[in-house]
Amino acid sequence: MEQNYKLNKVQGDDETGFRGKEDVHYRTEAWEFFIAGGAIYDNLDYSFTPATPSGTLLDYKSPGGGSPDLRNQLRILHEFFDAMDFIHMKPMNNAVKGGFATAPLGGAPARSGVTVRVLGQEGKNYALYVRGGTHIELQLKLPAGNYRSEWINTKTGKVERSDDVQGAGEPRFASPEYTEDIVLRVKAIE
Repeated sequence: MEQNYKLNKVQGDDETGFRGKEDVHYRTEAWEFFIAGGAIYDNLDYSFTPATPSGTLLDYKSPGGGSPDLRNQLRILHEFFDAMDFIHMKPMNNAVKGGFATAPLGGAPARSGVTVRVLGQEGKNYALYVRGGTHIELQLKLPAGNYRSEWINTKTGKVERSDDVQGAGEPRFASPEYTEDIVLRVKAIE
C-alpha cells in the first residue's frame, strides 16, 4: 500500500476474507492498511445470515471471519483515526530511528514476524502500528516540541501507557506487554 500512496488517490481494501475465522487476521489487515495510507476498509462478515441478521452467529462454516468482537475492534480503529488529523498524514516509516524488539525494525517483516509501520504528519501526529512480538521499545526522530504518547490496545481500545515527551531529538517509547499487536499514538501538545 505504501507504494500506491504516491498516486494521490483514495485506496480501498474491499471484501476481505477467506483467511480463517480468527479476528486477528482481519483486525491486523485493517490496521496495516490504514497506517499505510489506505482510506476504505470493508470485510466480509460471515456472522450475519438470514437466520441471524444481528450478526451473532459464531459457528459458521464459511472460510472467512466476522464476529461482534471483530466489529468492536474495527470500531476502535475508527475511533483512533477519528481522533487524529488523518487526512493530512502520510506513510513515514523512516521516523523510526531505532529500537529494541525480538526482531529488527523498520516496516519490513522480520524473522520473528515483528513489523512497525508509521503514518504521520511531521511534528503534529504520528500513528505507529506494531504487529508481532510482546514488547517493543521504539526510538523516533521528532522535531522540537512537546508530545503526548499513548500505547493503545487494539482489542479493547484501552490506553495501556501514556507519557509526555519534551524537546527534540530521538526519544524512546517503551510499550507495555501486549499480544499480537499494539498501536502507539504520538501527538503534539499545543
